[in-house]
Amino acid sequence: MCDNSQINNATNTTQEVTVCIDKVQDNRAFNFKNEQLTFERIIKKIINSDEPEGFSFGLFKIDGTQVGYSFCRADKFKGKAWYLDSIKIFPDFKRKGYGTQLLEKTCEALWQRKMADIFLERPSNKTASDGFDRKRWYERHGFKAHRNQEITFMWRTPSRLNKLMNVYYKEALSSVKRIFNCLFRL
Repeated sequence: MCDNSQINNATNTTQEVTVCIDKVQDNRAFNFKNEQLTFERIIKKIINSDEPEGFSFGLFKIDGTQVGYSFCRADKFKGKAWYLDSIKIFPDFKRKGYGTQLLEKTCEALWQRKMADIFLERPSNKTASDGFDRKRWYERHGFKAHRNQEITFMWRTPSRLNKLMNVYYKEALSSVKRIFNCLFRL
């Protein structure tokens, strides 16, 4: 559903943009290491702006503290694949497993919208100054690098299980809608 909205920007002036909110529910709570976390879309998909079209997701503690965020685009490969533009965990939460949670929830949210490969710029083969090997981390989470080192992308393909879950989810949602409609027609 798209509608025109008035949005105030940083200079306190008003500009008109078209905001498009898709029907996928991204806000979900889950437990991680005996702690309640929430994953939610934090920036709406905005069309008619200078920003690239995409989705931004956040990972939050139950008290509202933001742990990190990811930004994904659909426009980089003409809508045929997702592009994971960035993923960031804030310093106090690094190296505690939050990045894995954010990456997995982001992939799930994208695949709920469209079963397509997710691409990202391949990190260098060097270990960062903090000892973190980003390329190896992505590989541990199912991303593959091309054998040709000149190709600078890594990708992750939705698994067969993800595809089946998406089909079952759509079928279950359809059944719930039918039951709901029957109950309220009485």
